[in-house]
Amino acid sequence: ATDRADESEVEVLGDFGGFVEGESESVATDADVEVVEETFTFPVPFQKKVALVGFATGHAHLAPFDDPNTEIWGINQLWKILPDRRFDRWFELHDLDLFYRSNPEHVAFLKAFDGPVYVRSQDYQLALEWGIESAVPFPDEIVVAQFLPYFNNTISWLVALAILMNDNHRNHGGHGFEWMGLYGIDMAQDHLLQAEYSQQRPSCEYFIGLA
Repeated sequence: ATDRADESEVEVLGDFGGFVEGESESVATDADVEVVEETFTFPVPFQKKVALVGFATGHAHLAPFDDPNTEIWGINQLWKILPDRRFDRWFELHDLDLFYRSNPEHVAFLKAFDGPVYVRSQDYQLALEWGIESAVPFPDEIVVAQFLPYFNNTISWLVALAILMNDNHRNHGGHGFEWMGLYGIDMAQDHLLQAEYSQQRPSCEYFIGLA
């Protein structure tokens, strides 16, 4: 990769290979008694570079928000930490009903987000009912079919998705992603974090290795 950021603070990935075979996925969702079939196109890169941003405050703010040639991916309630930054895609892969039914502030953010909001496929219909009109089912079945089922955190899902988007786009004459950066993603193995990140870190390292 070129134009690397300070490697002491942010991990930047270079060119990566491909795995994808399919371009679309159908998601069956329950709407009252009727089953509705939702078909969508597999996501394609907006730009030639992509930055994934997490919650580690030491360097999350260093993501290239001002670079129009880099698309920025946000997750969960990151907007509370970086409220005035540009994001192009949002990923909320937690159980919507369990985590956010009593969190109208976050739901309001997702409803107002100017870009695709990726949710779990089983939450897609609920997202539409909540007024998240830009909701998109995350293509989990396609991603799982291409990799070992080693997903225990949002970042691993996103790195795997970026790998597949890159290859799928290049296979169809597009530019893919020439560069991927991770900002605010430490997965620090601190005893204060109740071992959650300690369990999740190896999964991230695995997908970073594939990238």
